[in-house]
Amino acid sequence: MFSKFSLPFTLLVLAVVSLVTLRSIAPDLASTQLLFFLMGGTIFFITSLVRFKIFEEYSNITYIGLSLLLALTLLIGQVTKGSARWIDIGGGFHIQASQLAIPLVALFLSKVMRKYKQFSMKKIAKLVFLATLPGILIIVQPDLGTTLIYFLSIGSMFFLAPIKFKHILYLSSAGIITLVLSWFLILKPYQKERILSFINKSDQTQAGWNAEQSLIAVGSGQIWGRGLGQGIQSHLKFLPERQTDFIFASVAEEVGFIGSITLVGIYCYLMMVLWRVMASTPDLGQKQVCLSILSMMIIQTATNIGMNAGLVPITGVTLPFVSYGGSSILAISFSLGLIQSILRHTEPSPTVMIT
Repeated sequence: MFSKFSLPFTLLVLAVVSLVTLRSIAPDLASTQLLFFLMGGTIFFITSLVRFKIFEEYSNITYIGLSLLLALTLLIGQVTKGSARWIDIGGGFHIQASQLAIPLVALFLSKVMRKYKQFSMKKIAKLVFLATLPGILIIVQPDLGTTLIYFLSIGSMFFLAPIKFKHILYLSSAGIITLVLSWFLILKPYQKERILSFINKSDQTQAGWNAEQSLIAVGSGQIWGRGLGQGIQSHLKFLPERQTDFIFASVAEEVGFIGSITLVGIYCYLMMVLWRVMASTPDLGQKQVCLSILSMMIIQTATNIGMNAGLVPITGVTLPFVSYGGSSILAISFSLGLIQSILRHTEPSPTVMIT
């Protein structure tokens, strides 16, 4: 059921889904998306050839580089809809450094944790500081969706570390307090509006209207869909950000419940592959990086689909490897290339075998 070709094959299927969907709802973006996939495929292949320990060895340099790039984004980043998330690199292309935060920070933290035989509260505080710094640089852009995914994904690493239960309680309590304070001190009015519009289904603000249009698109697809190129919500542009945040609604409208549940099944298979790789490696550092990337993929996929189906508030989270966007595709290609590198160069443990 699983092999060394499972991961690249699954990504190829998702790329085809993305290109077919974009060719239908936004034909002018399909060729650029194909270029992104070619670049991402190259990154995935090269990353898979390099041993994991090499990435971990130089992770302190990449961590510093990431932090500087995130800081640079705040200074010279292109402001779009009130957020400075992208750096213009010319030729109409932009880079979003926050997309690389999870794999690069996970690599660095796994390296630091290797040095600890015991986890005192002082050492845990150091790890939390190192993990929090990039997160702060992301949230002030501001980018709520990416920030939440970042902290949840990086936080998952701590569950595999030999940390005392009382320390986990301290961290959990600190996280809850931070969430409460964030509502009053960090969240922007439009971000609060999105959450409140989700709670108040009769809300008529822009956020409420976007959610309503997404639900109309998903529901109008019914069982088999309207057919490729026949979607009304996406083609008449009632559906906002139909090529990124709400691409799942675009898929549901054109290929219906059957096509949508098939896409969900593909993602479930991808998560199973990532879990199997994590379970098969005996190295704790590799397990931690695998778990952070697996958490990222699960949270991002579930959030986007839930957002499109009206199950979670709108946070601007894209659907991995299907939504349009170069930075996301390249970052995911690198992240999953790390997983493929672990699979390629690590002998599976005797308890879980990959055939």
